[in-house]
Amino acid sequence: MKFYAELVIYCILIINTARVFLTKSVKHDSLVILAPIAIILAVANCFANGISMFEIQLVLLAILVFCLNIPAFIRNRNKLFIDYYSIPMKISCGIASFLILLSFIFCSINREVTVNVNKSNISERSIAYEGSFKNGFTEPEIFSHRTAFFHEYKSNLIIDSSKNVVVFISDKRGDSAAYKPYLQLLAANGYTVCTFDFYTNDLNWNYQSKFYKATRSYHLCNESLNKPEEFSKNLAGYKYNVYVECKGMIPLLQEIYGKDCKFFFVSDGFSSESVKKFVAENPEISTGSFYLDSIPEYKTTGYGCVEMTNPLVAKKLGEKRDKHGFITKYLVLKTSNAIRNAWSTL
Repeated sequence: MKFYAELVIYCILIINTARVFLTKSVKHDSLVILAPIAIILAVANCFANGISMFEIQLVLLAILVFCLNIPAFIRNRNKLFIDYYSIPMKISCGIASFLILLSFIFCSINREVTVNVNKSNISERSIAYEGSFKNGFTEPEIFSHRTAFFHEYKSNLIIDSSKNVVVFISDKRGDSAAYKPYLQLLAANGYTVCTFDFYTNDLNWNYQSKFYKATRSYHLCNESLNKPEEFSKNLAGYKYNVYVECKGMIPLLQEIYGKDCKFFFVSDGFSSESVKKFVAENPEISTGSFYLDSIPEYKTTGYGCVEMTNPLVAKKLGEKRDKHGFITKYLVLKTSNAIRNAWSTL
């Protein structure tokens, strides 16, 4: 879905820049309106999918195309006809078109690998909340700020999903989107799998941003990869945040699945220590736990299934794009074995 959203923006940009070579008759330059539309969609894409190199490229390209079109905006606003485009305009748009095509090729080569939900026989749903850990979470008003997001992946073969539920708690360098193929494939094995993304202001992730949801994962990845000493210094605080999230999600989970439901917890990276502590303190609601970072073959611990969801980060970690999802399927296999072993003793 993310790649297709980017594809739409690339198409809008290339249509806008290519028009200067295709227009041969006198008419109003109506296609100039595509430039601001591209900027709006590129920025919206950042909020929808988070910040990454691809999203930054698209925003910069959209801004470049918009600037090139300022004279055309003025002509169009004054309802002037065009009979030709100037040589500098054609050269500028030619260079912009080349950059757009180059960026698209780069994006296409490094695009995410998705799971076919229909073939996997699973269903998905999401619930948004407003609030904080201090004051609690409620259903949001129409224009209120959403601070928590619940995502569920459920096998369609399950008759009653309120019995035992698998709860995944991500390392925040990769939010739930970074683990989505893993969550989908685990659900396809016959489980109800859910996860939360919390973006409240009462937890400190060592930076301030009005665009918290879009930038947190990018910030933590950058800090971990490029500022390891600073990341290590802040790690204790990050682990505390995960522990607070564990405590805060239980009332929401019980509201969704019922107070009699018990949960099997799965986590990764720096979240695992906090989850171990939480599970040990709350055995009455837990049927067991499993930690992805305990799997030696899993080389991108803490960042998620980036071989599928973010090949650029995978390359930074020394791994390649995995179009077949081999390591993700292996994580699912190890997790399923741990769940079966835990549930067989109940």
